[in-house]
Amino acid sequence: MEKSINSHSIKVDSLMIIKIMKTRLLIFGMVLGLILACSKDDDSTALKDPAAIGDIISGGVVFWVDPVDNTQGLVCAFSDEPNPLQWGCKGTDFPNVPTVDCCSGPPVGRGAEVGDGITNTNNILIDCPTAPAALAARALGSDWFLPSINELNEMYINKATLEAITGFSVFSSYYWSSTEADTGSAWRQNFGSGLQDDDSRTSTLNVRAVRAF
Repeated sequence: MEKSINSHSIKVDSLMIIKIMKTRLLIFGMVLGLILACSKDDDSTALKDPAAIGDIISGGVVFWVDPVDNTQGLVCAFSDEPNPLQWGCKGTDFPNVPTVDCCSGPPVGRGAEVGDGITNTNNILIDCPTAPAALAARALGSDWFLPSINELNEMYINKATLEAITGFSVFSSYYWSSTEADTGSAWRQNFGSGLQDDDSRTSTLNVRAVRAF
């Protein structure tokens, strides 16, 4: 009888030990997973170096660096689209694209600012799927877009640095932005004088695509 009880006790103790070991292994695995996840996040952050105007990143040249996070910004393509293009859909109201009135002062507000180009382009192609300038910029890839008027201005401000990069094609005269002025016109920028004004959507102007990094 005593032998039977001892055997039962040993069996119960063994089961408890196994259960405890399994629990400890589970906790260890969870902790290790958290450590590895944090380590991966730290490594990805550490790999991002501060960007500077003129750096070559993501297939383009940096022309604007985010003042809040200098590992992010905007790059422009090394060259213009092969031919000047129309903005498109003259006389059509674009309900999804903000209108920025021209030309009582510098372009400001939603649709004109740095960071607005990607949304402008997406919405232009919703409201006018055949828009030539926006289509040409997007043809470089799903994350390329037609810059807003103030993104264009950042390119103009830094054009000397950009044009000094090997393989970079010098800017021409007028460039389309993705900023709408009204149903018949859109904003453009002159890269000779810096002038910002509007032009008829049927005019053919240069296109230089940009993307974020």
